[in-house]
Amino acid sequence: SESWMARSMGRAVAAPENGRRAVFACLPGNHHVVGLRMVADAFELDGWSSTFLGANTPLEKLVDAVAEGRPHLVGFSASLPQQLRGLRQGISGLRGALRDACPQIVVGGLVFNQYPGLARWVGAQVLGADAVTAAAAASRAGE
Repeated sequence: SESWMARSMGRAVAAPENGRRAVFACLPGNHHVVGLRMVADAFELDGWSSTFLGANTPLEKLVDAVAEGRPHLVGFSASLPQQLRGLRQGISGLRGALRDACPQIVVGGLVFNQYPGLARWVGAQVLGADAVTAAAAASRAGE
């Protein structure tokens, strides 16, 4: 599926670089990387410089990556309701570590598509139900 994804993304026309940076990660216990990888790719096509930290990213590694890379946005995904508590704790930990330097935090995935109100509960916001919509919304917000 990833090679098909790469091929379909390869046909898209990339926007010029917009000078904005994003970091995407799956927190511990979350192995569902394909959806978030698609989001990272969609952001790249929209002109962002995106860093994908992958599955099971420890909070410490995430905090370091965000502190060093100083992205404008950090994105997480959750497919399953049982991932929400860990996501909420991770977002809280990130905000606690970075304080005023914490960038915008966004979430996506199946569970948020079904229950968008959960984004507020985990301490984030939803940009869109799919990768392309989310990237477009984030890019518009920065204009």
